[in-house]
Amino acid sequence: MRPRPSWSLSAKRGRLYMATKQLYGDVIFEGSSAAMVDRKDVFGNNVKRLIIEGTAIRCNIPGINNRSYPKRIIEREMNRLIKDFVVRGRLAASLNHPRLGADGNAKDYPIFEMDLMSICALIEDLHMEGDDLKVRMVVMEETAAGKQLAALIRGGYHPGFSLRGAGSTINMGEHEEISDDYTMITIDVVGNPSFGQD
Repeated sequence: MRPRPSWSLSAKRGRLYMATKQLYGDVIFEGSSAAMVDRKDVFGNNVKRLIIEGTAIRCNIPGINNRSYPKRIIEREMNRLIKDFVVRGRLAASLNHPRLGADGNAKDYPIFEMDLMSICALIEDLHMEGDDLKVRMVVMEETAAGKQLAALIRGGYHPGFSLRGAGSTINMGEHEEISDDYTMITIDVVGNPSFGQD
């Protein structure tokens, strides 16, 4: 039997969160959530949009890539992205990061560019909750990548989020830490996020 979605309203932020229920226990999107929400499109038409949100990175601790992201740098980059891109509707997520070659150079397109062919979602909110950078995205089901992401989510896939950025790192002994020259480019939807979402 296919799980049926159940909805609950979060009093804290006034958002709908989806959890799937099964006969043999609960399946929960840990670290992220998905919901269908009534919206107006840019032409004023009523539409239903698939909204996903969750933790993009937990600051100050190493992720599974053995790299830590200081909160002060992530907050700086978050504020820059909000001011320069989010408020203008220009920050998008790709379905997966661009592939890199063995030499570290991008194979598909430069990592600093938004490849319009791989966009799956529009990022509409970034904010900090403690040491966590939270992201909310509208899945763009009209694009090929957005349609694929929506199908995965409806099939029970748990979306993961990962920062796409560039900069040098500092060797901290047992892990690396991003340094002040770090530039956050966007947050992509990926299959294997560097932050083990719990």
